[in-house]
This record gives sequence, C-alpha cells and structure tokens, in this order.
Amino acid sequence: NFSLLAGIFLTAASEPFAGNFTVWPGSHHLLEEYFARRGPAALAEGIPQIAYGQPRPLSFAPGDVVLCHYQLAHAAAVNTSGQDRCAVFF
Repeated sequence: NFSLLAGIFLTAASEPFAGNFTVWPGSHHLLEEYFARRGPAALAEGIPQIAYGQPRPLSFAPGDVVLCHYQLAHAAAVNTSGQDRCAVFF
C-alpha cells in the first residue's frame, strides 16, 4: 500500500510517443467512487473497467519530478522516438 507515486525522469520526452508518462486527469475521483460503491471485494476484481476519460501524455526533461495520487490512472506511452526513456518511481 502507498499513498503517493513519485517519478523522477532521467531522460527527456518532449515529443508525443516518446515513452511519455501518461495520466488520465481526474481518474482518481472516478476510482474513489468505484471503490466506495463496490467495497473491499473490488480489490480482488482486477482493474475496474470504467470510462477514465482522455489520456494526457506529459512531456518532461531530465530531472523533472511528477507527484501524483496513488489512484490516478497512469501508464507509459509507447516509445517510437529512437531514444531511451529512463525514469525511477517510488
């Protein structure tokens, strides 16, 4: 269990599809409502199949940090840039 996701980017992703950290803004509120309705049983049901809205890929430079709520839906975008994308998450 954790309450905060922290990412530190070691390389840049300044263009689309460069392995950008991608978030679904407001999805933590949707997930909060889902878990409140479903109760503890929801934890054994896998990832909720709900409409999260539009994803937002974030651009970043080396040394940038992202802090986000632990329930915020997030993923790494595909990297077609030809440059490695390196980051550490805590």
